[in-house]
Amino acid sequence: MSKARKTVLICAIVVMVAALAFIAVYLLGQREAGDVYEDLQDKVPSPTDELSPSDVPSPSDDPSPSDKPEEKPPEPVTDPEPSETPYVSPLDFDEIRKPNEHIYAWMEIQDTDIRYPVVQHPTDDTYYLNHTVEGKNRLPGSIYTEKWNSRDFSDFLTVVYGHNMKNGTMFGSLRKFRAKSYMEEHPVISFYTPEGEYHYRIFAAVTYSNAYLPKAFDYSTEAGRQGFIDSIVNVRDLSSYVDKDITVTAEDRLVVLSTCVGNDAYRLLVVGVLDKESSTK
Repeated sequence: MSKARKTVLICAIVVMVAALAFIAVYLLGQREAGDVYEDLQDKVPSPTDELSPSDVPSPSDDPSPSDKPEEKPPEPVTDPEPSETPYVSPLDFDEIRKPNEHIYAWMEIQDTDIRYPVVQHPTDDTYYLNHTVEGKNRLPGSIYTEKWNSRDFSDFLTVVYGHNMKNGTMFGSLRKFRAKSYMEEHPVISFYTPEGEYHYRIFAAVTYSNAYLPKAFDYSTEAGRQGFIDSIVNVRDLSSYVDKDITVTAEDRLVVLSTCVGNDAYRLLVVGVLDKESSTK
């Protein structure tokens, strides 16, 4: 073998070894990052296990006129004592925040693998795109919101970002919500903070333009809010599903789970409307 061929062969081997080493380090990093989330999930009991539909009596439960007790004169009206007990989170946020003080919420979709802390960087909106919840620069990044959103879910629109991982972690399973049956079986996105909890009923999973949602509409106006709702409800795409039996108005509060779809011109959005809230407010 000539000296030139040996040199080429050695260079090829070096490149191949370097590439294999890079892949090994990359996969190891991803695995370590995944372990962080799995460790948190193991430590945080799932509060959505306790979720159930509100007990609403059916018409048959109403007593018949003959069964109704005799009416009594009304009691004198007095100022009642406050009966509501202060909100207490079902989660230990001292434990949840151990990896990072930027963690401000915990999100879950019942009976799915979506159980993650939610972070928000105080100055850099793109930081957690490529940083894990413990602050390491690697995939799968974090589930995060931008500082444009308040951390008490009081905005008309809260946008939550996460990577569409091929192994189904992070927001990799959101594509399942394009199926009507899956959405009906997993209808609620739940967020928990130390001060409250917020349960959103999912009504849409759509392939949407990559427009920057915080600036796409003027949410300070009713027309702007309705414009966003219409843009979701009126999506015409075979890979999308919208439950039009769920009423959504400009006076509601919405959450969007946003992830990529492998085409930079589009995003996959899973959209929910606030259905139930408990908080210290």
